[in-house]
Amino acid sequence: MDMIDRPSYQDLIATLVGQPIIKVLTGLRRSGKSTILALTAKHLASHGVAAERIIYLDFDQAKLMPINSAAKLAETIDIQMDAAGSYFVLLDEVQEVP
Repeated sequence: MDMIDRPSYQDLIATLVGQPIIKVLTGLRRSGKSTILALTAKHLASHGVAAERIIYLDFDQAKLMPINSAAKLAETIDIQMDAAGSYFVLLDEVQEVP
């Protein structure tokens, strides 16, 4: 599936990358939040961020169903952060984690 760029949102998010705050993308159901998140990951990669530094978890995927608590989510992320330095953690449908 091709993604349609959302330049106004992408540009806004790009200004926040690297700032030490948690960013939360909210909006109406089916409004394109997941697409914007995927475009953000693509943007990071195209600007030199190594793939192993981008942790993208989509909780609509059945394989992530075993992550059923905040503690298991933290553990999953920690395992993927296997070296010092900055990481980008993108969580899609994170409200599915109790």
